[in-house]
Amino acid sequence: MKAAPVACEDNNEGCAVWAKDGQCEANPKYMEAQCQKSCGKCPEVDAPELADPPAGAVDFDTFVSMSELVMVAFGAPWCPWSRKLTPVWEEVFRTVREESLLSQVRYMYVF
Repeated sequence: MKAAPVACEDNNEGCAVWAKDGQCEANPKYMEAQCQKSCGKCPEVDAPELADPPAGAVDFDTFVSMSELVMVAFGAPWCPWSRKLTPVWEEVFRTVREESLLSQVRYMYVF
């Protein structure tokens, strides 16, 4: 899977007002560093590479019933909290798999 993108945020509560006042163009060095969201300078977000569902799995219940443990990450690609949690869930999944805590573990995103 690709690394989760860094959240695109404003670092100052005044960013939205400043951007409307034209500061993104008048003061681009500061604004692009501190007000990335309000200035529309967020990097493109790649969707995570998702595995195809297993052959024969036609719905969520079927997928879940095929494994001893299914870790499901619910989120939205536009949500900064979902993006921040993605690498955490991936690390937990890798730890469970590598330490063989369970013989069959699956991980899925539901966006």
